[in-house]
Amino acid sequence: APSSGPPSKCIRLKNMFETIGKLSQDQVQSLENSVLYKCIQFGGVLHIKVDKRSTHGCIYFKMDSLSAAVKTYKTLHCAWYKGRLVTAKYLPESKYHKWFPEADKAKKLLYPIN
Repeated sequence: APSSGPPSKCIRLKNMFETIGKLSQDQVQSLENSVLYKCIQFGGVLHIKVDKRSTHGCIYFKMDSLSAAVKTYKTLHCAWYKGRLVTAKYLPESKYHKWFPEADKAKKLLYPIN
């Protein structure tokens, strides 16, 4: 498998959802919850974003430590989610913060919402 660049606290998941039409807020919440449930087994999540305009079903998230991010990456890369093969990629923090400026200052850990 091609390398995903050097490990980083920031990860992009691809192929998490089908982008036919618009995602509802409930669908976005459900996707965020699914990712958060997986991530919090390994550490804290500081930021998460479902890219509703993505044609590749992308979700971006930032972990609170590199070790947590590496464990999460290993678990989610090439994992199946609702019949879809998901791939993970590390993103440089500088690029992630350019795309999501609010993630740079994020200190509060996120948890799934019931």
